[in-house]
Amino acid sequence: MRIRQIAYLAGVAGVVLLNIFYVDYQFFMMLVLMLAVPAFSLIWYELAKVRLNLYVDAKKQIIALDEKIDIQIRATSAYPVMMPHGSLRIKILYSNTKEFITKEIPVKVCGKHGSGVSICDMPKHCGIVNIYIDTFEVRDFLQIFTKKYRHATVKQIAVFPKRSDLHAAGGYRNGDILYQLSYSPDDNTEVLDLRPFIEGDAMNHIHWKLSINSEEYIVRQYGSEMEKFSNILVDLTQLPGADFRDMLDRIYEAAWSAACDYLNQGGAVRFIAWDGSSGELAAFTFGSYEDAADAMIGLMSISCSDNAMVKLRNALEHDNKYRGAEQVLITAQDYEQDKGIQVFNVLEDDYESALTAH
Repeated sequence: MRIRQIAYLAGVAGVVLLNIFYVDYQFFMMLVLMLAVPAFSLIWYELAKVRLNLYVDAKKQIIALDEKIDIQIRATSAYPVMMPHGSLRIKILYSNTKEFITKEIPVKVCGKHGSGVSICDMPKHCGIVNIYIDTFEVRDFLQIFTKKYRHATVKQIAVFPKRSDLHAAGGYRNGDILYQLSYSPDDNTEVLDLRPFIEGDAMNHIHWKLSINSEEYIVRQYGSEMEKFSNILVDLTQLPGADFRDMLDRIYEAAWSAACDYLNQGGAVRFIAWDGSSGELAAFTFGSYEDAADAMIGLMSISCSDNAMVKLRNALEHDNKYRGAEQVLITAQDYEQDKGIQVFNVLEDDYESALTAH
């Protein structure tokens, strides 16, 4: 842009010098044109900027990996004057890995109704794609005059794995009843069992009548009924290597496949992952298609972090509320098999057939 401005000023200075030293009709007309054409371009450019507005809309908020991201961008102004040149700088950021892609998009304005341009890109990976509208630059026909506008707009697109055949109505499984035990002294849940006293039991839980006739103290075991869940544990460890994004896509695909299968059986399901940003477990519960889609969006919004699988495992060992459920771990790492956890390594196992056969 600056080179064009310098070249134009140098050209005008040269023609002015020619008119000073040589009185010639052709040189005079050349000077008139060199002043009149940019003046016309400037007027047109100024009219196009009057009440300039930019509208951004996403056709679909959720797409599959084999679909296109379609963002509609439309600009309008107060007068029916087409913008000479307009360009939009956008930044594309994945929530889970924080990788940036920057693009320049041409945009035109034509009066009050405007005209639009569509960004149609095929996403490379699953995840939450944040499309930031960064700056909007307007130039005249000769690209001598320019102005940049800041435009803070963000559009989020959820890119799901290719498998999207989840059509179950959902509903909770009517299987064996599970109970969550309670040891609180002021518990008011139902009595589930009578058992011998152990260290840490509250004195007001002792059943004195039965204890008198026994050689040991008998206590009431309180607790409440739990819904039976299927836990899908998702390993979101940030691994080194250029193929990590491909591995992460396979983890998402396996998790989504597991969600489809469990819901098709009529179960209540949870995605559980370690959220490095908050430093705690993140759980997303669902029992229907709509809830499953929201849960998958929540899962893909979590940024991958170092040692996420180790932290996930340690947190689960100290959190009673996730115990007693059928559990499957989706990972791309070697994992020592734990009792009660079915492990699927997306790099080694045929997870698609294995998950459907669980």
